[in-house]
Amino acid sequence: MNELLDELLKKMRKRYQEAAVRAIGMAGVQNSENNQKNAGKKGKVILEEAKSSLSKTTKSLEESIKGQFGKSVKEAFDKQQKKLDNFDN
Repeated sequence: MNELLDELLKKMRKRYQEAAVRAIGMAGVQNSENNQKNAGKKGKVILEEAKSSLSKTTKSLEESIKGQFGKSVKEAFDKQQKKLDNFDN
């Protein structure tokens, strides 16, 4: 009788441990998914800030730098803007 109870107790413990491992695994997966979503959101915010800053800087430089050098600087900034636009896609 004791052997039967011990065997049942062992099975119950094993099932409990399996359920606990599954729960921990599911929580880990959920945390990982949340972290990925948050990283994506933060990346988009940073990208938009960089685009805005680059745009403002380009406009400011256009107004203050004239001639061929100003044109070269604007072209360089335009290339950077295109890279940021492509990075977003």
